[in-house]
Amino acid sequence: MKTYYLDKVISAGTTYRAETDKAYVIKAIGTDSSSKATLYIDETPVLETITTLAPMFKTSSNLLGPFNLGNLFLVVPPTKTFRFTGASGSKMRIIGDIVELAPGETLTPDLMSRYSAQGREYWTYLSFSYSHGTDTAWSAGDENIIGYGGTSGAAFTGPVAEKWTFNNFMGVSVENVSGGLTYGQFGLRFYINDRPLDIIDTNMGPLGIDVYTMPLPPTDTTNEVPFTLKDRPFEIEPGTDFKITLTNVSGSDISPTSGASIDVTAYIVAIRKLL
Repeated sequence: MKTYYLDKVISAGTTYRAETDKAYVIKAIGTDSSSKATLYIDETPVLETITTLAPMFKTSSNLLGPFNLGNLFLVVPPTKTFRFTGASGSKMRIIGDIVELAPGETLTPDLMSRYSAQGREYWTYLSFSYSHGTDTAWSAGDENIIGYGGTSGAAFTGPVAEKWTFNNFMGVSVENVSGGLTYGQFGLRFYINDRPLDIIDTNMGPLGIDVYTMPLPPTDTTNEVPFTLKDRPFEIEPGTDFKITLTNVSGSDISPTSGASIDVTAYIVAIRKLL
């Protein structure tokens, strides 16, 4: 078995096929697709991402760079097809290893094990948005849910026979704040089944995580350090309600720029596991 460096750019809507003696082990992914990019291997979806979360290259305007797949790397065995769907004309960068097999040689058990599992456990993401209203000030202490789509007013409800794990990047964009967004204005809180993963008494400090620490995306002119849940992951089991809220913790009303609305967009990377 020989291994070569893999770093290729593929096109949306094109089906590719591995050679009879070669395989890909994809360890990182980047894309320029501004809508959801879904990678398929042997016609099975194995990854979902978007350029905000996994750009083609690390730049000053998006310091995240291609997304590292970690233990959920992707395997394209010999003769298997692969393709991705996304915005028209978009590209995807795949980085990792090219594995060349000798006559009669097969992929190692760990690679075949990952190939068998990659359609049942893979990286994806959730996105949420909220618009506070044109020329409407965000009152001090006002808490609002960012995004809907689940049950019981939740932003997301764990689907049947699926477990979602949040243990990676999360970013939030708050636009059209008069004077610009700064620290000490908005606190973000996670709720699971209406229980906040946070303090509840403001005598202990402001509610939530300061969104200024959660840039979407991190840039060299805002906060260069990406926010991550790596050290404090949490899971959403089937039927579990999950929501994100944003609270004005500044102590004063926050006004939008004239003629605009304070708009919030949040992205959170997740592992989706089919049970």
